[in-house]
Amino acid sequence: MVHMCACFSYAFARTRVHSYLKLAESKTWQDQKDKRQLEGTGISRVLFFKTYWHRLVGSAIGWLVWDVTFYGNKLFQGQFIKVIEPDATLFGELKWTLVNSSVALVGYYFAAATIDKAWMGRMRMQVCAAFLLGITRDHP
Repeated sequence: MVHMCACFSYAFARTRVHSYLKLAESKTWQDQKDKRQLEGTGISRVLFFKTYWHRLVGSAIGWLVWDVTFYGNKLFQGQFIKVIEPDATLFGELKWTLVNSSVALVGYYFAAATIDKAWMGRMRMQVCAAFLLGITRDHP
């Protein structure tokens, strides 16, 4: 099963890299690109990275830390459930898994609904998530 998932992941990644590197852009895209270059409104990659490198690095590190903790929680969810309810049966473990997934689903919908609001924004949402994660990890 693991080999099959790895094979699908490799095939998907290979097709994406191939389409990014080898395939030609459409005529419409080329026309718009040429128009932007003539008007001087295009931004170079070097200028883009000089301007936004700190935001890219900060976001990448934030997502890396979040992914490590989030997926670590999902991988060891069974052990967390045994701490909550030591003598849990299979039904008990499934019950706690359903509670965990339901809370996560509500969080996903809340994030999707509020991420582009003026009072929330992407950066404030990441800061709030990191703060709440720190509070929950600080108290055993």
